[in-house]
Amino acid sequence: MKLILVLTIVMILMVSCRKTENNCLWAIETSGIDARIGGYYNHTSNSFPYDSLQIHLEFTTKYLPHDKCNEPYDSILGKIKEIYVITKNLYNANYNSNDTINNIIKIRYYNSITNSLTSDFTPLNNFIQNNPNSTYYIQMFLSEPPSEISSQSFIITYKEDNGKIYIDSTDTMIISY
Repeated sequence: MKLILVLTIVMILMVSCRKTENNCLWAIETSGIDARIGGYYNHTSNSFPYDSLQIHLEFTTKYLPHDKCNEPYDSILGKIKEIYVITKNLYNANYNSNDTINNIIKIRYYNSITNSLTSDFTPLNNFIQNNPNSTYYIQMFLSEPPSEISSQSFIITYKEDNGKIYIDSTDTMIISY
């Protein structure tokens, strides 16, 4: 009888402590960045109009080891400390090659609370000043045209408050005004 009682208690504990994807979220941290280009491509001019070009930042992540379930609504750990967008080439009269162009970047980002992209376009510098949590995905848009149709590529530097830095470059593309 004692054996049955002990087995029953052990089985109850095993079932009540079981972790499943539906009721246990694990902590995640950023492990990399991927910058790529999207948007409307004009086949006549073989270019991306600056106002439809999108720079997509996708962040790779990894699960952190843990001993028990974390609180609901866990998300990527850390806060975004800095993001810099640097043009590799002369962009226009205001931005030479190797200049940071954050002032002309607007973004939409993945909001983990609503599980969707934000609908408003936020200036990149305003977003960073609000000490945001890390996110899975950011879309960047240019708000100022190049001085001429030109070949462009951008370097993205992303830094979290834990000191980790990730850098990636976009492919080279032709941007028109």
